[in-house]
Amino acid sequence: RIRAGFDLAADLAGPEGVPCIVLMGYGQPENYERDRELLAERFRGLAEEAKSRGVTIALESHVGQAIDSPDRFIWLVKRVDHPNFRLNLDSSHFDVMGYSIAESIRPLAKYAVHTHLKDQRGRYPNHEYLTPGDGDYDYVTYLKELDAAGYRGYVTVEISVMVQKKPGYDPIAAAAKSYQTLTRAAV
Repeated sequence: RIRAGFDLAADLAGPEGVPCIVLMGYGQPENYERDRELLAERFRGLAEEAKSRGVTIALESHVGQAIDSPDRFIWLVKRVDHPNFRLNLDSSHFDVMGYSIAESIRPLAKYAVHTHLKDQRGRYPNHEYLTPGDGDYDYVTYLKELDAAGYRGYVTVEISVMVQKKPGYDPIAAAAKSYQTLTRAAV
């Protein structure tokens, strides 16, 4: 599927180039030390394959997986050491682990080629992802930190499966609320 995704991204390339492919890190946090070299080897190989199609891999550090902290991602990106291996910056995963916006954006923005943004409440493992605006995430600070770090890519909304599975979920209402929330934060 990943390799087919490389082909699809290359086929969808437009004037701005080939879209990145967002991947997860897999593994478990408690097995990080044991598995990190294998993850680096696998992502290096995938990055080399992606390069042949003009694609960049954007790994999403994810709560509950081996690459679940800014430090772990930085170790991995340096170990992989490939221009086609970057970051999908989804700070919600760091937020539910107790990292501040600055603690996740400042060290990671320089590696980011894409973002996911959602709201959240609680701390891992007792957390919940929300539609932007349904929680108390500080989008003004988030956008200011991205700007200060020099990030010039897209800021995209992700509506979590946790939200989509709720009774009465309305994707149009979620998109409108997300747009309003981020528009207010940006001015």
